[in-house]
Amino acid sequence: MQSDTHLQQIFDQLLLQVETAGFDEAILLLAGTLDGALAAGIDTARLNRLLQAHPLARFVKLRGNGTAPEEPGSTTADRLHYAVSRLSTERGQRLREKLTLSVIEEASKSGKAICLIGSPGRKVEDFLAKEPLADLHCVAEIAAAETLGRKFDRILAPALADAMTRDELQKFVGRAAALLAASGCLTLSSFAPNHLGMGWKIICEKQTVQCHRDDALAQIAAAAGLSFAQFHDASGSLAWSEMQKRQAA
Repeated sequence: MQSDTHLQQIFDQLLLQVETAGFDEAILLLAGTLDGALAAGIDTARLNRLLQAHPLARFVKLRGNGTAPEEPGSTTADRLHYAVSRLSTERGQRLREKLTLSVIEEASKSGKAICLIGSPGRKVEDFLAKEPLADLHCVAEIAAAETLGRKFDRILAPALADAMTRDELQKFVGRAAALLAASGCLTLSSFAPNHLGMGWKIICEKQTVQCHRDDALAQIAAAAGLSFAQFHDASGSLAWSEMQKRQAA
């Protein structure tokens, strides 16, 4: 297990890199350091305390506006935001929104009934505000979907699994399965265990991330009577699961 002194020395080196404009390298190394420390068993509260007590904290507190800048920019904040936006977790978040939007558009064009559960991200929300789609229902939680009293060809829950334990996710999938029409499909995404940048989200962004193993997701689908298919996006941090209702024999 890494000692406090060892971590402080690493933070010292990273601070020097940031101050000498080595932003990309410093942010990548910090993300890896946080991931490694958590994997080694260091308590998140202790790791957060060490980082916040170090001068490096003033840089990791800098935040962007939720978009991915195409160029590093000229200010320290802009250059750090650019470096952070290139982490795999940040790329995964952007790809999640992009894929969610493409699935909605495709399903809508084919005349399918869609239910979007949970916040899909700002980009999707802005698009739907400008171009509301027919037969698309947006709800915050599964209970609201159940009150609609109908079946759906496609249920999308792009981000809900981030905050669910396995038991909670299993209950959610079971309830969603009951709302699927014949051959209907539930689509959800979840962060892969031990992905690069998980420590950053937990320590720097104060987000609790529930990660789900591929085999656990397959078991959850099977328990709900759904077939299971999965793919990982280009960021390598997010796994997308397609859980489809089996046709009656």
